[in-house]
Amino acid sequence: MEKALQEVMPEIFHGLCTWNLMQNIIKPLGNLMKDGSHFLTDFKRCMYGIDDKTQFKKAWNVLLSQYNVHENTWFQSTYSIKEKWAACYMKKASTIDMKSTQLSESVNSDNKS
Repeated sequence: MEKALQEVMPEIFHGLCTWNLMQNIIKPLGNLMKDGSHFLTDFKRCMYGIDDKTQFKKAWNVLLSQYNVHENTWFQSTYSIKEKWAACYMKKASTIDMKSTQLSESVNSDNKS
């Protein structure tokens, strides 16, 4: 979809659905969410709660160390596209405060009636 958007509407920013991102984290990193772990809370803080890119990088590095995910390929690839999901990188993107396609799909279904 991103390639098609770039071709047809090059001025459009393509961000990632944060709901899908959170769903996709379960399979490769579900083991980090056991026994009272705060991994998901810490990850969400990186995603939504940091407005400064330098602070984001520091928090991400803490996440890497605290949960020992330096070598995890999902973690590495997700970081490489942080501009598409981390709030501090998406400040200039107009999302109309929609961060999830789940909300968009709900609005679409309401409009189909």
